[in-house]
Amino acid sequence: MSRLFTDEELQEMIIPSSTRIRDAFKSGDKETAKKLWDKMVDDYIYAFELRVDWDKAFTDYIYNHLGGDALYEVWRYRGWTEEQIAPMKITEERRKKGMDLIDGNDYDALDKFMEREYFLFRHSHDKRCEWEAKIMGYVYENAGPEALWKTMSSVTPHYWQHMIDVTVNGTFKEAVLEQIGGLETHGEPLEIMEDDEKVVVWMRPCGSGQFLVDQGVYDAPQSCARCKACPQTWNIDNFPVYCVHAPQQEILSIEQIGWPVMVNNPLPEERNVPGYEFGRQSCGFAVYKDPNDIPAFVYETLGYKKPAHVEKPAKW
Repeated sequence: MSRLFTDEELQEMIIPSSTRIRDAFKSGDKETAKKLWDKMVDDYIYAFELRVDWDKAFTDYIYNHLGGDALYEVWRYRGWTEEQIAPMKITEERRKKGMDLIDGNDYDALDKFMEREYFLFRHSHDKRCEWEAKIMGYVYENAGPEALWKTMSSVTPHYWQHMIDVTVNGTFKEAVLEQIGGLETHGEPLEIMEDDEKVVVWMRPCGSGQFLVDQGVYDAPQSCARCKACPQTWNIDNFPVYCVHAPQQEILSIEQIGWPVMVNNPLPEERNVPGYEFGRQSCGFAVYKDPNDIPAFVYETLGYKKPAHVEKPAKW
């Protein structure tokens, strides 16, 4: 299949929302700036609440299945309280303040406000990601792999069902933009490419799994778990425990519609790069233009067989 986007269109798609807001403000297009700010606030609130749900699923499992002493044991490594992190969530009051600043004429004030909002969101994001790696690892090591898979699979639909719905009911570009919107909440610059088969987006560096590796959470003294090879890790050994959410996304898609709406399995290009280590470096997020072009190994590493044929979404 031929290219769908020009290089200029691809680069436009990955411009951060905060930059778009600043640019719209400077050009005098305050209505566009307001719409972008409104969506960014919605995305940040959604992402914050998702992480709360994620944490609750695993701490509930530990308390209900391993006991209060187990939760106390792992809680020692948290390092913060909900009261301390709550002010980092964007609120409706701050949504309104952003709108008021856009209505005004003080670019420096708007710029400083948005920098602070990003800092607060990213700070809470990073703390919760580290905590999630710890509690996920605790479940894996103390209750076993099946407990980890089952608990993570209860969280994945909270955010991935929307991605499936947008893909199935929208256009190809909408599917790509939805993926970009999710990645943007990790707070790192994005890189994008298109070839005849797919569009691939990377975080450079990855603000999720790679961030945790770089922070040393898998090293002593924290020593978060790495999982043994199995379909839930794409059959990759020493797989970072936090990253098991990514195979779960593909599994949820395959079981619902027969194919993964986004392929995060190491791409052929990445597998052929000398020294590339999945889960330790930035990885690609690929949306295939025709689901039938998704390689068989994507299914096989998850324990499935590639279907003979799947239907493309109606609007693609």
